[in-house]
Amino acid sequence: MGKRLRILREDQGINQTELAQRMADMGAGIDPSYLSQIEADAKMPRLPVLAAIVRALNTTSDYLLLLSDQPATAAPDEPPNYFSEEADEAARLIDAMQPARRAEALALLRVIAGFAGAPADDAAPITPVPGAVGGNLILGALAQKRSDTQGA
Repeated sequence: MGKRLRILREDQGINQTELAQRMADMGAGIDPSYLSQIEADAKMPRLPVLAAIVRALNTTSDYLLLLSDQPATAAPDEPPNYFSEEADEAARLIDAMQPARRAEALALLRVIAGFAGAPADDAAPITPVPGAVGGNLILGALAQKRSDTQGA
């Protein structure tokens, strides 16, 4: 743990005194000499000190304790990206709507995607509408209806 702590601290360009100050600002005041002992693997910090080190260096306890090779956590200003950009945009657009419009938009998305209805909390997962592949059957029917009314 000590070696990783020292590398992270040095990568951020801070000394032990500055790290101790960051930790003190978070409510975990320790002496810089204690950090030196941790880095030398002479001491193992208690949980509150470890938590303060993690927050001060924007890392994870798993990384410091050699349970992971991922040193950094997600930047606090950047939300994690779970979906494609298009899906995130769709979610933001729907979220900006009034509640009634939001429900309509969600119902429309389910139709387009080829899924029927919304499941109850204890229901089985949403199942596709029979014959629909990604909503193509429904979209195709809508396009056909449009061309029929325009041709008439």
